[in-house]
Amino acid sequence: MLEVKFNLANGQTTDIPDGTHQLKLIGFKHLTTAQQFLLRQFITKEHIHASPYQAVVSDSTQTQYDIQKLKAYVEASRQHHPKFHDTLLGWLIIFLMFALPIYLAYHFSDWLQNQYVSHWIEMMTTHAHTSFQWLNQVLYGDYGVLSLGIYSLVWALPVVVM
Repeated sequence: MLEVKFNLANGQTTDIPDGTHQLKLIGFKHLTTAQQFLLRQFITKEHIHASPYQAVVSDSTQTQYDIQKLKAYVEASRQHHPKFHDTLLGWLIIFLMFALPIYLAYHFSDWLQNQYVSHWIEMMTTHAHTSFQWLNQVLYGDYGVLSLGIYSLVWALPVVVM
């Protein structure tokens, strides 16, 4: 028996013979699960004599009607696929949503440290010494609670806020 194949991906079909033949939908497995579900709904709703799972016996008039409906469905579903530039723009926006605030926070923290915090910490370390060397080291040393804690606040807070 002759077979007419309809490609669900691009809407192309083989020639339709005049007599009885089988209509077979190909490319069903290449569709997403949601697209497969919508296609099954469309076939049921429009009373199309075709199955995505097996070939169905049909005549030329019925096949032409079914293929006309299926081509309209393929065209409508193609319009819902994003274009390449839309996808690229979406990824760029997602990247900028995360990268731009971090970039701005980095430069804001650098400016804040140079303008205010480094002078304040230097002033604090020169005037606020205690008689205990170990306490000075714990509070104001390279990894001191006050000096490093303030730097952490200056550098981490803008990143978290932005």
